[in-house]
Order: sequence, then C-alpha cells, then structure tokens
Amino acid sequence: FEIQWGYRRLEGSLDLSWLPSSVEIVKIVENNLTGSLDLTGLPEVLRDLNLSANMFSGEISLTSLPKSLELLDVSFNRLSGSIDVTRLPSKLKELYLQENSFSGHADFSKLPPSLVIMKVSYTDIEGQVYQGEGKVFYVSHSNVKIVKQSRDGKM
Repeated sequence: FEIQWGYRRLEGSLDLSWLPSSVEIVKIVENNLTGSLDLTGLPEVLRDLNLSANMFSGEISLTSLPKSLELLDVSFNRLSGSIDVTRLPSKLKELYLQENSFSGHADFSKLPPSLVIMKVSYTDIEGQVYQGEGKVFYVSHSNVKIVKQSRDGKM
C-alpha cells in the first residue's frame, strides 16, 4: 500500500520509523515539515520514497537504504553534509538530491547500473560521474563533472 500526504501544509517533524513494514510507496511532498531525516531502518518492501519540497535539514545516510528501493527523492529541502553513494540499492532507478546544501567529494564510481536518472544540480557536491547511454544525470550548478560513456564502455 502507499502513503500520500502531498500539499497538505503539514508542519512539524517526521519520524520514519513509524512507517508500516508493508508500505511500498511514501510520498510526503510540498509541506512544511522540518527536522532531520533518518533513512535507516526503512521498510524492506519500500520502492518509492519521495520527501521533496519540505524543510528537512541536517545530514542523511544513503548507505543502508532498503534493497527494494527504486526511487529516492529528497530534493528541495535544506539537507547538508557529504553524501555516500557507493552503497545504493542495486534496484535504484532514480535519485533526486538537487536543491540542497550537500557538499564535499562524492565517489560516483559505484553507482548501480540500474540508475537511469540522477539529479545533483544546485548543490556543492564535487566529483566525476560516468554517464552511459540511456542515462540522464543533471549536474548544473554543482561541482560534478559528467564524462560521457558509449555503449561499449569507451569514453
């Protein structure tokens, strides 16, 4: 089942540990939610987590996300700190981190092959990402450089 609490002018903090173990889709977007985000211990069956356009702040950990996760959107918040994208779920297709205050060097060399869309625009993240055919990575107004990669793996 899914939880959709978009555009409801919700205020306060959000404790994701309350999520039922059977929830597959969580969309809590365009509210006024604040506080930190603990992305550890999320339900194992979660496929889609969209917490965009709120006012969440602080650092987040991307190293123990559910293996089933296909979409993570934390864009348009006030999140900060460095990000570790070396242990993303193997099924992740879409990752939206743009419009936050993330900074520091990110190692993009171990992105899952399933990742088709990644947005890190308008952050202070640094690094180099290889963009293969069929993949769309948005890096404008960041310090991430794209290296194009052909179908046969050549630069």
